[in-house]
Amino acid sequence: MKTLGMTKSKIVTFFAIIFIVLINFSSPALAKVIFEDNFDNRPDWSSSTITGVAETWPATMQTVIGGPTTIDSPPAWYSYRSSSLSHTLEDPLYVIDSNNPYGGSGKSLRYNLENQSYMNGGGLDLVLCNSGDCGWDTLYLSFFMKLEEEFDFEDGGSQFLKLARMYSGNDVQTDDRAPSSTYATSGDYDNNIKRSMNTYLDIVEDGYNDYKLKLIYYKGRINGVDYIANEFTCPTDTFNFKDHLGEWLYIQFKSTMNTIGNADGSISVWAIPVSQIDSYDINTPTFSVDHQEIRTDINRHFNTIIFTDNMSGQWERDVPEQTIYFDNLVVSSTPVGPFCNSAVNQIRADVDNNSTINTTDAMLTLRNSLGLSMSGTNWFFSATTGDVNCDNVSNSTDAMLILRHSLGLDMTGTGWCES
Repeated sequence: MKTLGMTKSKIVTFFAIIFIVLINFSSPALAKVIFEDNFDNRPDWSSSTITGVAETWPATMQTVIGGPTTIDSPPAWYSYRSSSLSHTLEDPLYVIDSNNPYGGSGKSLRYNLENQSYMNGGGLDLVLCNSGDCGWDTLYLSFFMKLEEEFDFEDGGSQFLKLARMYSGNDVQTDDRAPSSTYATSGDYDNNIKRSMNTYLDIVEDGYNDYKLKLIYYKGRINGVDYIANEFTCPTDTFNFKDHLGEWLYIQFKSTMNTIGNADGSISVWAIPVSQIDSYDINTPTFSVDHQEIRTDINRHFNTIIFTDNMSGQWERDVPEQTIYFDNLVVSSTPVGPFCNSAVNQIRADVDNNSTINTTDAMLTLRNSLGLSMSGTNWFFSATTGDVNCDNVSNSTDAMLILRHSLGLDMTGTGWCES
């Protein structure tokens, strides 16, 4: 049967031509979303009570503790670890369930901090790409978070909570340790960098029981010890987490590497109450520091994130735990703005999320179905991306359906569920 002058054989021939182009189809400069996780499509999960070592996270997703096994491994969570000597009270350190999701439905990540040691919490390791010189010179990390209503640092001004660290690494694959400074050795740094802290986002208590934003960057190690190249703390009249306890906040953390020999790098953060999310200006960070020299090596690019690294100190209230909720995490090379659950969960035919369905979407879907690396392409990582017949997988059948739709052919009887 002919439709719009195209026979089935012509469609197949055309698709074969597209496939030839597809093998080399990549556009790092245009990459937008690199990784996303709204936790909704993961099974309920909690971390082990064994602490102090790196462990797979979640066990159902990865089986490798030390990191990805191949250079083309897709962006993924690889391990978690606890920085406490023990974590035995109440809930486990990390929990994924439907206890308190952003938007009222789905799932979120709960982070349960115990009040029993100087260093509490842990870290989740997110490896974005895995080769010596891969990565991005500008990276955005966005997520929603909520500190419990009675969250309380101990007074004194030396307490902190590390929300996220952005790393660069020259040899992620052969580094057999988790990317925390706890596990690094002096040989990993200086002139032969394997993993090196670059920038991180912090919440600090300022001595007046106010909770401030802090931006920090490192340039390496001296005698095996991390050293801070510079740190910046915003005034509490700019943003004070103490004023927003028990409230969902949208956080966007951006870091840009400098060009070699110039202090033109920058670190910025947007901290926005959800009640104000419809009126915020993405072009105006809550707090930003510019004119920074974050790297001295042209081969250093952001390729690893540690999320919720740890916190220092205890708290005034006589409670065993304090809880923080996280949801809808997105890593991107350009600002993407806040995602709601429905937006993240409904990327099907428009796999590059540019509001059109065309042959590019078909090529990307086929590439993904062949197991090729999607790093550096415009593929939008989501549980439903490319699944246009709603059978919970994205494969070559979906690619053919997207191509058929993009050619304006009749989709009746094809199983197409994206309409």
